[in-house]
Amino acid sequence: MGKIYKRFKSWTLPTKISIIIGLLGIFLALLLPHKSTIITTSSGNNSPAITNTGSHNQINVVYSVEELDRKTPKYELHYETMKTPPNKMGANNYYELGFKNITQTPLTNFTFVLYFENPIKGISYDYKRSTANMTGGLGLSNDRKSFHWRGNQIMENGGWVVFIIETNNAIPAIKKVCTKYMGYKMPEKQLLLPDTLGLYSFKK
Repeated sequence: MGKIYKRFKSWTLPTKISIIIGLLGIFLALLLPHKSTIITTSSGNNSPAITNTGSHNQINVVYSVEELDRKTPKYELHYETMKTPPNKMGANNYYELGFKNITQTPLTNFTFVLYFENPIKGISYDYKRSTANMTGGLGLSNDRKSFHWRGNQIMENGGWVVFIIETNNAIPAIKKVCTKYMGYKMPEKQLLLPDTLGLYSFKK
């Protein structure tokens, strides 16, 4: 310390001031938050993506692949009256719901929970029109107002999982769709955000 002090003492006043200002600048830079302007663009499969750039430090901000993956819609949800119901006499009591994979890779560990406005009569998985494997889940809740399903994966490039819903009432309104993925409600392309809280709060 003595040698450093002697060297500092031998410097001229402008040099001392410059060093002190430099040290203060470093100290303040470490303590104070950096204000950065982030610009978003809409292009490509991973839209929207953060492109860059920040303030005086030119900080580049980018998504990691995992973050992009989480923020990009993965499926389409289709829900309509069943075109070929098993019972023509009760044609208005059957509805079909399908999740369509709109990515180029399988959707792994695809689990969802549907929450209905009113109790439904039943819901079944349509194996013939689906491209998932190792399926299961907890099924329909005891109050018949929620349904839990799990599939090992939904195949890529338009793979489907399709379900037949039977009801004694009018169109069974779905209050909430919970998955760990982001998706679109078709045909209006309404964004469906991931909802893991609703997913794991399912009770039989």
